Amino acid sequence: MRIYGPNQAILQALQDSGIKTILDVPNDQIQSLASDQSATIQWIKSNIVPFASSIKYIAVGNEIHPSTDPQASSVQPAMKNVQNALNANNLGDQIKVSISIDTSLIKNTSPPSNGQFDEKYTSYINPIIDFLTSNGSPLLVNVYPYFS
Repeated sequence: MRIYGPNQAILQALQDSGIKTILDVPNDQIQSLASDQSATIQWIKSNIVPFASSIKYIAVGNEIHPSTDPQASSVQPAMKNVQNALNANNLGDQIKVSISIDTSLIKNTSPPSNGQFDEKYTSYINPIIDFLTSNGSPLLVNVYPYFS
């Protein structure tokens, strides 16, 4: 189950239900979490710690595009701050930090990975992939088969 932002009533209802959730950091909060570790610690204490047993992933942002979203440069620093705050609360092994992207960020090229990505894209996605790899976190992709 996915929740697109912290909703205390929903999180409370899911507590101890056995249902695991993906909880999003809303896009409009990414810059704040990226620039202020104390704000991130407070966000984790308020929105994650009381409900940790029902949260499997925290998705920092939803469908952020490096060419159109001004907060794109803040995503990876926010992910790091969220991971640090989870670690400080002994939740870093239990809850994984990721991001939800849409399929347009997965280039379909032939041959695959032929280096045709522009600099804005690679400077955005490469640090995110490095973060995910170093923390054993998955890359979450929003797939809309009904739009195909």
